[in-house]
Amino acid sequence: MSSLVLFAGGEDISFLILGPGITTGANTNGVVINTTANRFRAGFARYALDLHGNGAIANNLFLRALFADTTTFWWTARIAIAQNNGSTVAGNYSWRLNDSNSISRLRLRQNSVASQWFTVGANFIVEKVNAAGTATTLGTGTLSGGFTNTGANPDKLDVFVNYAVAGQLTIYINNIQVFAFSGDITTDGQTTLGQLDLGVFMTGSSNSCTNAWSEVIVTTRDSRNMGLVTQAPSAPGNTTTFTVGNVSNVNGNTTTQNTPDYSTTANQLQQYQVGQVVPSGSFSVVSIVQHGQVTLGSTGPQHIEFNVRTGGADYFTGNMVPSTGWTLQTAIWDNNPSTSAPWQVTDVPINSTFFNIGYKSIT
Repeated sequence: MSSLVLFAGGEDISFLILGPGITTGANTNGVVINTTANRFRAGFARYALDLHGNGAIANNLFLRALFADTTTFWWTARIAIAQNNGSTVAGNYSWRLNDSNSISRLRLRQNSVASQWFTVGANFIVEKVNAAGTATTLGTGTLSGGFTNTGANPDKLDVFVNYAVAGQLTIYINNIQVFAFSGDITTDGQTTLGQLDLGVFMTGSSNSCTNAWSEVIVTTRDSRNMGLVTQAPSAPGNTTTFTVGNVSNVNGNTTTQNTPDYSTTANQLQQYQVGQVVPSGSFSVVSIVQHGQVTLGSTGPQHIEFNVRTGGADYFTGNMVPSTGWTLQTAIWDNNPSTSAPWQVTDVPINSTFFNIGYKSIT
């Protein structure tokens, strides 16, 4: 059975970063790890990925999420936008949906220049685009009717896509519908999409405007009531037999290959307890998604399996084949493998050997 979740991530490991990459400081073009209070939901995320770009590079700076080719889906994200000597720039692509060959097919483009646009309300255009780059307008709208923040709290953006001739594209902000189109949203006979690019809403000469993204999900179900909790490794788990394994290797805010966990012998297992409790409230767990950046050595184990430990037993994915370069590997667990039923919040306690995440080296 296919998973309901096509992509879920909110940290740098989850995305391809197009443009200058991870930078340090608000006045530098690129993506900044933003830990400022209220730029993200602290009970859910550890930080936001904040895109900083002046007008010259705004359309070359994106967070790219990859997912399986799909026709009908939702995507959702939290976005905090704050103005500091900045404005919208006509022509900014604030988000794009591409096919699996990285050809943009749908996009939201800013259509006016406005200082503090979330206050005065800037217009936008939704376009479909063909492989030659020719855009056809599907409609226009304004975002100010739905956005409520001035950078104080992240707003929720949800988009429904039925990528078909008799298709549909609907945009919600904080559950308020701000755009709807029914009809042909395809180009060149393309019938599926497989990439989401998250871009810049606001730019400025100082590059200090906040475009802080978090809790990004692509799913085949209605996303309007969905959120994403990041549970990073917090302590050694039940079994720790990798040749080198340490929680500090795998729980950093930014990805690094300088000090990885690694295995030189097949069938070694490395498990970790997790931090970040699921926030209190009436929540259910749709899926557990594991992300790991993995590479393959010229000798030693040639495969990897992701693992969860629950109900006193270990469960594994099938063999995954890493490449010789660092690439993202993902495992999605829609159900608790111990019970074959949907996960319960009580199934994922923090700082406990009852629930672990991990991985195993395979010949």
